[in-house]
Amino acid sequence: MAHSSGVIRGRALMSRMSLSRQLIAVFCASTFACFFACGKTDPCGDLRYDSSSGSCVCPEGFTARPEVGICEGPDGATIGLDGGTLDSSPDGTLEDAPLDGGDGGDFCERCGGDSCVELSRDRENCGGCRRGCNSGWSCVDGACVDVPVQLVAGHGTTCARMRSGDLYCWGLNDRGVVGVNSFENVVETPSLVEGVVNCTDVSTSGFLTCAVTEFGAVYCWGDSEFGEIGPGGGAGSRAPRRITELADVLRVATGQDHACALHFDGRVSCWGRNQFGQLGTGDTAPRAEIVPVQLGGRVVEEISAGLDTTCVRDSDGAVLCWGATPGSGSTDPSTVPVAPTGLGRVVNIAGGGFNFCGVREGGEVRCWGWNPGPGLLGTGSSQTAVVQPEHIAGVAGVTYVAIDSYLWRFTPRSALHACALREEGEVLCWGANQSGELGDGTNEARVNPVRIETEGVRQIAAGAIHTCALIAGDGIACWGENGDGRLGLGDRDDRSSPTRLPRFPMVE
Repeated sequence: MAHSSGVIRGRALMSRMSLSRQLIAVFCASTFACFFACGKTDPCGDLRYDSSSGSCVCPEGFTARPEVGICEGPDGATIGLDGGTLDSSPDGTLEDAPLDGGDGGDFCERCGGDSCVELSRDRENCGGCRRGCNSGWSCVDGACVDVPVQLVAGHGTTCARMRSGDLYCWGLNDRGVVGVNSFENVVETPSLVEGVVNCTDVSTSGFLTCAVTEFGAVYCWGDSEFGEIGPGGGAGSRAPRRITELADVLRVATGQDHACALHFDGRVSCWGRNQFGQLGTGDTAPRAEIVPVQLGGRVVEEISAGLDTTCVRDSDGAVLCWGATPGSGSTDPSTVPVAPTGLGRVVNIAGGGFNFCGVREGGEVRCWGWNPGPGLLGTGSSQTAVVQPEHIAGVAGVTYVAIDSYLWRFTPRSALHACALREEGEVLCWGANQSGELGDGTNEARVNPVRIETEGVRQIAAGAIHTCALIAGDGIACWGENGDGRLGLGDRDDRSSPTRLPRFPMVE
């Protein structure tokens, strides 16, 4: 692993060893004085070491010229300082200082090259020359940090997939769904899920989390009453367990007690509970073994799961759903894939609880499913069940939608909220707001979408009564219910507006 360093700003002193090596390389072959420097007994080369100040200073008879970076001697002789400028102190002491920006600016150095390197942002020289960050990490303010690239939320759990391929989860750890191999019921801060390396996708719901790794392997953990973590998984696992029967997987989607996988070639496989036909097998028998879903040769590009429903979007933008809430114009479940009535082509499909939403071409949002009073689904309908996709007024130009992942038996039936991400990074939310999950600074339910005060959002995830987002600056902000640490802020206080998490992990 590469070494990383702390934040360095302004005129903080840089490593004198770097300075010494540069001077030695320039002068060692030509002067007798550097004989000692080559033996590493004199750190100043052709410059003079001042023991009283512990600094390298111009030799006697030479004058410091900080504006041009030299010591100037008799008859125009000069000694250069490659990689820094001269301090303008009266005694001619030479100290490393910013090449550009001045006080308060980005600290930069040549680091052995001709161009100035900004040490606050350069991954290969983060906070100091040759202090590189680990693979996939970024350099922020002179410190090496990993960057979140995917965010998912379940009933009371949140997970972030990092650019490095590491996976972090936090929140309610019932049945071990956080995946940290602990019996602690609450994990208040983001914690590394060990055993998942080079993660490429993740999904979490109520009691189940699954992750895909490089080359298509699948790992699952949590409850396994109905075989959710795969064949031979017993009653469950609090640490990731590989499902060896699965291969070549691109994406995974988890419901309350079932899961489905999207393969590289566009096929779909499912396993787990099946009381409403959410496995798409044409019956309601649970499966611990992996079973294929018959989709008539369609090539699937996106998959999403609600509580007891699964939906997919194919390469033509068409949607098929099966399970408890297929959106086909009836309250009856479907054990085989059917098309939601009137949805049309979509660019994004999202499920949560007994609800689904699709983003149509052009940015319109249509939703269906459970509609607790007073019409919190946002379609304008007063019916308890919206049995087919209906338009959400006041939402346009949307690229992505998230709808909460509540568990029917644990969450009040009035709980339902959704958020939409617009092209310019603006977020609109609507629905229940009992714990501030809409993020508008209140606890008032909203039938109509309201704009959330957070900028530059790249992705949004909705849990049961909480919401999180990837925000500008490669950060994460969360809001809503936090009694079980699902916001990842290190406490259990609710938040009614977006609150940024401290960076994790971070090496200073």
